[in-house]
Amino acid sequence: MPKNVNVTPEIPLSTASLDGIYVPDSLTHLQARLTIQQGRTLKRLYLALHEGHATLTDGRHVDSHADAFRWLLEAIDGARPASDVRAFARQAEPV
Repeated sequence: MPKNVNVTPEIPLSTASLDGIYVPDSLTHLQARLTIQQGRTLKRLYLALHEGHATLTDGRHVDSHADAFRWLLEAIDGARPASDVRAFARQAEPV
């Protein structure tokens, strides 16, 4: 099996505070049709996280594509400490 690679994308996030702002339930459920390339990228992310025994902030293992997406959002949001992301990246680096 090929080795994993690490990427560091720049991802823009609004700095606006969401305190007191209503987040509708529609934002807590995502149904999306992906392009073939997006699907392949999601699969690659899932495989790297699953094989690296990554966990979500609630302690559950990444066992699905939805979990991989959740893990990515947690990493972007900062819910996952940067040290945890770096520690996982070190585990995933080719030997």
